[in-house]
Amino acid sequence: MAADGSSAMQALGRQRAPLGVLRAVGPLIGVAWLVALLLQLSGNAAALHHHALIDGVGGRAAPPPWLGIPAFLVAWQLMIAAMMLPASVRAIDGVAARLGVQPAAAIAGFLVAYFLAWTGFGLAAFAGDIGLHGLVHASPWLAAHPWLIPAGSLALAGGYQLLPVRRRALEACRHPRAAEVRRVAAARAGFKVGLAHATDCLVCSWALMLLLFAAGVDNLAWMAGLAGVMAYEALGRHGTKLGIVFGVALLALAGLTAIGAVTTL
Repeated sequence: MAADGSSAMQALGRQRAPLGVLRAVGPLIGVAWLVALLLQLSGNAAALHHHALIDGVGGRAAPPPWLGIPAFLVAWQLMIAAMMLPASVRAIDGVAARLGVQPAAAIAGFLVAYFLAWTGFGLAAFAGDIGLHGLVHASPWLAAHPWLIPAGSLALAGGYQLLPVRRRALEACRHPRAAEVRRVAAARAGFKVGLAHATDCLVCSWALMLLLFAAGVDNLAWMAGLAGVMAYEALGRHGTKLGIVFGVALLALAGLTAIGAVTTL
C-alpha cells in the first residue's frame, strides 16, 4: 500500500501533463479564451463587468439581480476556465493517472468540485462588491478618491504574495495532494481530489483572483498576464521565485496608482 501511495504522489508531482489530459481540458481552456475574445471584439464584454451589473453602464440601468448574478457567473466561469485550469493540469494529470480505469469520470468529478469551489468564491466577491459600491455611493470622500480602491486591491494582492501562508499554499498547488481512492467510484474520488486542490488554489490565489474580478472579462490584458503568472507559479521551475517578484511588482504598481502615475483596473 505504501508503494501505491508513493506512486500516486509521483504521478501527482509530475512536471508535465500528458497529452491525454491536455486533450481533455485543453478544448475547455481554448473555448473559454475564444469566447472571451469574441465578447471583447463584439463590444459585449463590458456589459458583463461587475460595475455594469451592479450600477449599470452607458446610461443603462443595471439588470435586476435575477439576471445580473447569472450573467456574472457566466463571465466568472469563463475566467476560471481560461485562467485557473492551465495552472491545474498537473493535479488533473494526477487524478487521471491514479484512476486510469475511469479517467474521464475522475476528471469530470475533479472539474465539478473545482468549479463549485471557485464559483462560491466568485459569488462572495460579487456580494462584497455590491456592499463596496454602496459604501462608495454613501461616502463623498471615497467617491472623490477613485484611485484608492484599485491601489488598495493591488497592494493587497502584492503583499499577500510575500506572506509565508501564501508560499505554503503555492507549494501545495505545485505538488497536489494524493487522495485515498480505494473502493471509491472514480467520479467521487476525482471530486475529492478536485476539492482538495481547489482549496489549496483558493488559499494561494484568492488575492490575484480579486484583481481579475476587478479587471473583469473585458480586460484581456490583465486576464492573460495573471493567467501566465499563475500557470508558471504552479508549473514552472522557478514558480516560487516568480511569485515573490510579482508581489513586489504589484506593490510598486499600487504605489504608482496611488500617486496617479498610472491608471489600472
